[in-house]
Amino acid sequence: MANFQKIVSVLLVLITVLLSLIYFEMRHNNKVQDGIHNYLYNADHSS
Repeated sequence: MANFQKIVSVLLVLITVLLSLIYFEMRHNNKVQDGIHNYLYNADHSS
């Protein structure tokens, strides 16, 4: 049973890490998209 609990806790940690990585990737991608939109918006207004 101790081995089973160890496996479960390791799996939970891995899942948590994966979810947080995915979350930060999505946030980073949104920031990049916002930067691109701002750049295009400013480029349109300057020309």
